[in-house]
Amino acid sequence: QFVSPFSNQRRDAYGGSFENRLRFPREIIAGIREQVGRDLIVGYRMGTDEFTPGGLTIDDSARIAGELAADGLVDYLSLSQGNFNSIDRHLPDRHSPPATFVEQNVHIKAAAGGLPVVTSGRIETPEQAETIIASGKADVVGLCRPLIVDPDWPRKALEGRPEDIRYCISCNQCWGWVTDGRTIGCVCNARAGREIELGPLHAAPVARRVVVAGGGPSGLEAARVAAERGHRVTILEQSDALGGKVRLTEHVPHDEEMRRVIDYLIGQVEKLGVKVRLETEATPATVAAEQPDAVIVATGAIPVAPDVPGDGSVAVSTSAGALLVGMLPGDHVVVMDEDGYYWAAAVIETVAGQGKKVTVVTRFFEILRELPAVSRISALRALDEQGVAARPHTYVDRIEQGAVVLKDCYTGREETIPGAAAVIWVGPQEAQGSLAETLRASGIDNVRVVGDAFAPRRLANAIEDGHRAGRAI
Repeated sequence: QFVSPFSNQRRDAYGGSFENRLRFPREIIAGIREQVGRDLIVGYRMGTDEFTPGGLTIDDSARIAGELAADGLVDYLSLSQGNFNSIDRHLPDRHSPPATFVEQNVHIKAAAGGLPVVTSGRIETPEQAETIIASGKADVVGLCRPLIVDPDWPRKALEGRPEDIRYCISCNQCWGWVTDGRTIGCVCNARAGREIELGPLHAAPVARRVVVAGGGPSGLEAARVAAERGHRVTILEQSDALGGKVRLTEHVPHDEEMRRVIDYLIGQVEKLGVKVRLETEATPATVAAEQPDAVIVATGAIPVAPDVPGDGSVAVSTSAGALLVGMLPGDHVVVMDEDGYYWAAAVIETVAGQGKKVTVVTRFFEILRELPAVSRISALRALDEQGVAARPHTYVDRIEQGAVVLKDCYTGREETIPGAAAVIWVGPQEAQGSLAETLRASGIDNVRVVGDAFAPRRLANAIEDGHRAGRAI
C-alpha cells in the first residue's frame, strides 16, 4: 500500500514520488537485515499489477524489483497481484486459465538482477510447476490453495504419484470462510482446518463389511475413508458411472475442473480395492446380498421444480434442462435462482452459452449471493459480458400466453418477459434417503445417511458427511 500510487496519498517523505513511496519498505527491510544479519533468509512479497487505474503496473513493479535487487538486502522476491479493488485477480478462479500470471511475472524476473523469483496463482499440478521452473520463467513456485486441499502435494509430486494428489478446484471457499470470520476449511478436504479434531486415520479395531449405497462424492469419500481404515467396502451405484451430479460439470463452461473431485475419489477407491457394482440399485435385497455389518446411504437428492401458476405455455424445468434449452423455440430463458451458489452459476453460464437471452431472477438481494465474494466478482463479470440480466428480490409469479410474469418481492411490481423458451428452476431438491428406514426395518441397525440423501446442501457438506461416516464405523 505504501508503494502503490493508488493507495498511498501521503504528502510527506513517504508519499508522492517513486523514491518516497519505496522508502517505507526499504527501511523495513534494512531494519530486519540489521537485526538478523546475513545468515537468515529474508524475502519480499510484492504486488505486481494492481489492475486498477492509477495503481501499480508491471512496468512499475519491474522497476521496484530492480531497485530492491540493487540494494542487496533481500534474498528473493515473491510475486502476487491485485488489490482490494481487484481482489478477484488476487485469487483467480476457474474463469482464469491455469498459471494465470506466470507470463507477466517473467518481466519482473528479468528485472530482478538474478534474485530468485517466486511465482504463484492457479498453479495446481506438478506438471505445471515443473514446466514453469524448467522454462526459467520462475525459480520457485508458490502454492497456497493447493496445499490447503492436499498438504502432502509436494511429497506426492516428489514420489511421482500425481494421481494421488487431491487437486484444488479454485472455488475459493477457503477464502470465503476465512473472510467471514470462520475457521479455514476446504470443500474437497474434510480435514482441512479440523486436523486436531479429526486427527489422522487409524485402522479400525475390527474389519467389517460395509455397503455404500450411492457413488456420488459423499459415497465415494465414505468408501475411501472406510477402506483406508481396513474395512471391506462395496459401492452400489444405480447409474453406469460413479460421480453423481458432479459428472455433469464437465459440460459446463469454467467448471470442467470440478471433475477433479471425483477423479481423485474414484482413483483412490480403486486403489484401495473397493468393490463397485454399477447399474445396481441399492434396495433391501441388493444390500442384504452383500451381508453388510454397516450401511452408508448416500443416494443423493433429485432436483425438483414447482408447479408455476398459469396456462403452462412455457416449459418449467429443473437444472437438468440447462443443457437442452438451446434447442427450444423462443429467444429468452428465465433462470430462477434459489441456490445462490455454484450450481446456479453453472446453470446460468451454460444457458447463456447457447445463444439465448437470459434473465436471472432471485428472491435474494443479489444473484449468486452465496458464492465467495472473490469468485462472485468473476462470475458476475462473466455474466455481464454475456449480456445476462439480473432481477434481484423478484420471483416468477405466473406463466401466460408464452410469457413469464415476474413480481418484485417488496413492491409487487410486475414485469413481463415475452417469447420465453423456458424457465429453469435451480435450488429445490428432494432428499432420497428413505432406503435407510427400510433397511432398519429389515433388521440392519448400523445405517448412516450422508450427503444430500440426509439433507440437500453443498458439496462441502456431502464430502464432510461421507468422511465422518467412514471414520465412525
